[in-house]
Amino acid sequence: MGIFIDHFKISVSDFERSKKFYSALFRFLGMEKVFESRSKKNAWGGKIIMFGPKTKDWTFEIQEGSIKTKFNRARTGLDHVAFTATSRKKVDALYSFLRSHGAKIFQPREYPEYSKGYYACFFLDPDGIIIEYVYAP
Repeated sequence: MGIFIDHFKISVSDFERSKKFYSALFRFLGMEKVFESRSKKNAWGGKIIMFGPKTKDWTFEIQEGSIKTKFNRARTGLDHVAFTATSRKKVDALYSFLRSHGAKIFQPREYPEYSKGYYACFFLDPDGIIIEYVYAP
């Protein structure tokens, strides 16, 4: 048996703004909301929302952070998050979707320095966390 990721959680500075952004993004990617709580008495101590694929074998979780700062990938910790696309067309479709939603995005392109056929689009969430959508045949 291999090792898999069960869940991935990020803290955000503005829960409602990030919820709106990630709800639209994950709906577009075919994921759904699997849990949400706003109670300070829950196990997480505050607002949290979880998204996952229809198989529900892992979740991406967003929790309101208590320290309100912008993301900086040079700090110790997270650099970026990458999701797998099933084709170049899917990467291009996400790029068009993000443009229509006013997201800060970087033009999709090939990254031959990563591997042959590696094609990706990078974009920023509302806190400046870098997200990548990649097709790597």
